[in-house]
Amino acid sequence: MENKERVPRGKLLAEEEDKKYGRWWNDDRGDKRRPILYTRIGTTCRPEYMRLSLLHGWQKHTPNWKKVVGEVYRKRWPGYKELCIVFFAEFAIREWSKRTLLETCHRLPFFGVNCTVQRGLQENHTINPKKPITILRETDYRIRPFNGKLRADYFSASGALIRNHITPLGKSSGKWIYEYPKNADPRIYRPSFPPPHTPPS
Repeated sequence: MENKERVPRGKLLAEEEDKKYGRWWNDDRGDKRRPILYTRIGTTCRPEYMRLSLLHGWQKHTPNWKKVVGEVYRKRWPGYKELCIVFFAEFAIREWSKRTLLETCHRLPFFGVNCTVQRGLQENHTINPKKPITILRETDYRIRPFNGKLRADYFSASGALIRNHITPLGKSSGKWIYEYPKNADPRIYRPSFPPPHTPPS
């Protein structure tokens, strides 16, 4: 059997992609490269003089350790060349299959309030009228565009209200499709910009 190469601890993106967004890698034992496990955006940093082994929650294979290793929103320290619009828009331009509901709402007018949302199978598909729908009523961000609270009304496929003022199920997952409110003002709810033109190679 072929020996599969071990994935570096804490790797979520390739090193080149992480560097673009200010997340750095360093050399580990055995000439291997690993991402630096920064803490979550919005939390306090650990003191530089304190060893990781002395910190609560950094013991390997504990629940807190697994959370740190799989942290998507690690702190970012961009270089001069990486400090651009792409850096600030990282979570809003994530691929559709990984873009959470909060990140999707951040791209919409009024942060998605009064829009209809539904989990889908393919991007750019319309809302399926044969499945239950969710209409967003309130969006409150703590850290834009990925940390906040959502409140919504949940309707059956026939249009009957099932529950109101609830948090949408699966909001931390990707694959969300949306639809603007009916009779919405076209000056505000405009269609998405077309993809940028790429010159022929």
